[in-house]
Amino acid sequence: MKEFFVKKANCMLRYNDFHGEQTPILFIHGLGCASSFDYPQVATQEVLRKHRCILVDLLGAGYSDKPDNSDFDYTVNDHAEYLE
Repeated sequence: MKEFFVKKANCMLRYNDFHGEQTPILFIHGLGCASSFDYPQVATQEVLRKHRCILVDLLGAGYSDKPDNSDFDYTVNDHAEYLE
């Protein structure tokens, strides 16, 4: 599992990055889920093995840290900002 520091939230985002040469696919989970738990079996299917698959645990979910500051509101825009 890899880590990326999200400055605005002052915490670590954690993700899995499966190597592949074809178009990258970013897996983003919904509420009550975590990519690290829900998507590894999907990302390793034969049809996707040539793609780079990035399985993100959004902040506050799975292995990622939970922001505890007022600068992060868990909005779609807040998540989209650090994913970009």
